[in-house]
Amino acid sequence: MRKLGRLSVILVCLAAIALLVSYLLMEFGVIGSRKGTCGLNGDNVKWSVDWQGRLTFSGSGPMADFTDAPLFPGVEKVRSVTVNPGVTSIGSGVLRGCGKIRVISLPPGMERIGAFAFENCTALCTVNLPAGLLTLEEGAFRGCVNLTTVRLPASLTGIGEGVFEGCTALTTLTFPEGNEYYAVENGAIYRKNHKGTMD
Repeated sequence: MRKLGRLSVILVCLAAIALLVSYLLMEFGVIGSRKGTCGLNGDNVKWSVDWQGRLTFSGSGPMADFTDAPLFPGVEKVRSVTVNPGVTSIGSGVLRGCGKIRVISLPPGMERIGAFAFENCTALCTVNLPAGLLTLEEGAFRGCVNLTTVRLPASLTGIGEGVFEGCTALTTLTFPEGNEYYAVENGAIYRKNHKGTMD
């Protein structure tokens, strides 16, 4: 009788583990951790993602662009992104359509965010762009419909078209005084000494 009871407990535990594994597969697309390289020069930049959907980039120098294929199968399940110091760019399209990302942490000294890098990251609410950022390329945050707050650094020298196009919830856009090229007025980015605004 006791053996039968123990067998029942074991079967219940195995069923619970199977359910957990199924949930992880559906929710994150990964089990345990995965890793790879994504540097413009091969392995100069590496990525790793854990079972909770936390993606980390590390290394030195620029990241490659991802205009034709995703960073890895299941990347759309990523929930947070951390870029460690030393990585100098976010590649074009690298996290496009990752609708579960809520948190992005970018290091000082990053110089470029590529075109459509965070396009349609619909869960993203706040972005603090790092000091030293020079270029924010076309459509970088396009379609981030829950993005409410963006803080731009004074270092920016180039902003592409439609960077915040479709960011319908964006209410706070700040830019420190002293930038030679751009200013924010009434929630719009203006090119200094030029006509027109940026989206």
